[in-house]
Amino acid sequence: LNKGTFTYMYVYVYVYVCNYGVPNEEEKDEFGLPKWFESDKIQASALIVSDYSFDHSHYSSNMSLSKWLIKHEVPALFNVDTRALTKKLRMKGSMLGKIEFGSSSSSSSSIEWFDPNKVNLVALVSRKQIWEYGSPKESTSTAASSEEVLILKNILKDSGNNKSSSSSTTSSSNCDSEDEHDSLYSEFKRNRKAKIIAVDCGIKNNIIRYLCRKNVHLKVVPWDYDFNQEQDLDGLFISNGPGDPTMVKKTIEHVRTFIKTRSQTPLLGICLGNQILALAAGAKTYKVLFFFFLKKKKE
Repeated sequence: LNKGTFTYMYVYVYVYVCNYGVPNEEEKDEFGLPKWFESDKIQASALIVSDYSFDHSHYSSNMSLSKWLIKHEVPALFNVDTRALTKKLRMKGSMLGKIEFGSSSSSSSSIEWFDPNKVNLVALVSRKQIWEYGSPKESTSTAASSEEVLILKNILKDSGNNKSSSSSTTSSSNCDSEDEHDSLYSEFKRNRKAKIIAVDCGIKNNIIRYLCRKNVHLKVVPWDYDFNQEQDLDGLFISNGPGDPTMVKKTIEHVRTFIKTRSQTPLLGICLGNQILALAAGAKTYKVLFFFFLKKKKE
């Protein structure tokens, strides 16, 4: 259900598939997100397995894989030599594919090839509306914006420096030391949650869940949302997603502006989001043959 797999045809090398079934899609967590899934539907375009289990048994199982695929209108094949197919993919890299029924040439030509790399897939999977979790304030006391807190801290530091160099400074001042300045700064920060914007390029629910559990004010926005208009922003996150990152032009431009105007604000990207950050900074990307993971070097 990862939106980053949108339009993929999944080939399972493991022989026996889904003897544990599929959990309940309607079950929600404490944040109102699907408890067991990364999105609200199957994102892959097809499933190809070697041996399918017609019996399923697990404490969380609610339906069979077959019923789940039918519900979301996703085709699947079994009794396929997936290891032989994987060997070909290993040599050639990820390839375009389609599932057809029938052996005639006319049937074969009836389905056109679709290249997802020529489409902005992010625009198809990203949410259309803003989703927020967590109140900006933790208490009923007056909260300051991040800019106001920073200005306050600088004023207090300057005031402390001036007082320490003046002969008229008295012991009654309660802002004389650096520790006291930091203490007052921390008090303001405690009255205001950190505001994080997450740009949904195909974000996984577990990422949203993780950020929510950090007790922040989280704002998840569509892929083309201009986050540069936000005033009180403590961090920006660009999510994972499907397809060619060069197609996500609006997000790249917004990030480029953000880098130029808010260089002191933390900025993080993951997967596709990391590639978007690279493009915004002036780098170039290219398509690799297949996914791979770097192994930690033994010391």
